[in-house]
Amino acid sequence: MGKRKRSNFNQCKYWLEDSEHFDDKSSDEDTNVNHDSEDAEIPSTLQDTSDESDDGMVEKDSGDESDENSIDTESMSDEESPRRRAKLKSQVKPTPVKIFSSKSCRQWTSKEPPKKKVPIANILRQRTGVGRPAADIQTLKEAFQLLITQEMVLLLIKETNRRAHLLLERWSEENPNEKSQWRDTDLEEMWAFIGLLLLAGVHRAKNETLDEL
Repeated sequence: MGKRKRSNFNQCKYWLEDSEHFDDKSSDEDTNVNHDSEDAEIPSTLQDTSDESDDGMVEKDSGDESDENSIDTESMSDEESPRRRAKLKSQVKPTPVKIFSSKSCRQWTSKEPPKKKVPIANILRQRTGVGRPAADIQTLKEAFQLLITQEMVLLLIKETNRRAHLLLERWSEENPNEKSQWRDTDLEEMWAFIGLLLLAGVHRAKNETLDEL
């Protein structure tokens, strides 16, 4: 029993010494590890990759800034383009306009006149083309009567006879010893007279008689 107690005492003593020794070693190892971690250098490969990543980020940022600058310059150029165009137009000298006048005092210019609003009188409100009155025309006289209607000719006959009677009365008052009569014209005679006028105009007969026509 005494031997066992001594052995146990010796074991406890040995364990205490070992534990102190272990504590010293662990503290030294911890300090060494801390110093090593502080003094340890980063591998060159890791440094290069970190530098490249930083450079890449910088390059990307610079690219973004250049894109923004280009967008700003494009927008500014778009805004200033009308002003520049106006300046260029003002700098261009206008070409001189030539004016030509005819015998009838009508003037023509070498430049196209500015477009204006169409007057109300020139706005067509009816259908163009041949209307119903001109659909059944067969002769030249019928075509002419579309322009000079029968009502117009009757008015000419009435005023012609009235003017003839008025002149005849004045002449009979001035010449009581002489007698003259006026035979009223009619529709057929008036149409014949209008036809002779047209025929003389076609042949340009100024001083020709009826027989010559």
